Amino acid sequence: MSISGLIDGNFIRRDNRFLVTVEINGRPVKAHLKDPGRLKELLVEGNRVLLKERDGKNRKTRYDVIAIYAGVPVIVNSGLHSALAEKIIPQIFRCGIAKREFTFLGSRIDFLLDCHALLEVKGCTLVKDSIAYFPDAPTERGLKHILTLIKAMEMSYSSKILFLVTRPDARVLKPNRETHPEFADALNEAMNKGVEVRAVLLELVLKGHEAEIVLKGEIPVKPG
Repeated sequence: MSISGLIDGNFIRRDNRFLVTVEINGRPVKAHLKDPGRLKELLVEGNRVLLKERDGKNRKTRYDVIAIYAGVPVIVNSGLHSALAEKIIPQIFRCGIAKREFTFLGSRIDFLLDCHALLEVKGCTLVKDSIAYFPDAPTERGLKHILTLIKAMEMSYSSKILFLVTRPDARVLKPNRETHPEFADALNEAMNKGVEVRAVLLELVLKGHEAEIVLKGEIPVKPG
């Protein structure tokens, strides 16, 4: 995936869950942050950010945050996840996409695949000591998705989870038990019951004001 027209800035503060203040050319401006996670390891004053200007009459800000630098560039825009997953799914799961945002047992699952499988996609930004951890904040919605995928297995569906680790410096992914123990228990149960759980590394490669998001490969997912 290519992204053009990127603008450099520096992080100042997080105003609320989806709004941040950044500095562009010495001037503070507001930007939309499309990531509900805590991101406390990334949202550090002075950290370099990459933004893209957006048009829209109903927008409150002119800019979207695309990535934040924390030693490595970290993609923090969940609006990119679906398009990224669509390119990766055929390579990883050898299935095509039958339907997007498929409602099943009261949950909206990201994809119904043409191999009679449900697939949920999760973005992961937190890495410590080369270990990627998900989630970085409690996620009742994410927990519900996992439990729904387990139930789908009991109804003759195949269930799959794809973690998009949106930085290149992880070697393994584990559930973040410290942050959300119930989610960790559910993911461990899902893996034990045959839900296929995969994780891939993505790297943002910047060239001037353009960037390419590159698939670096897979990493193992281990219980935690």
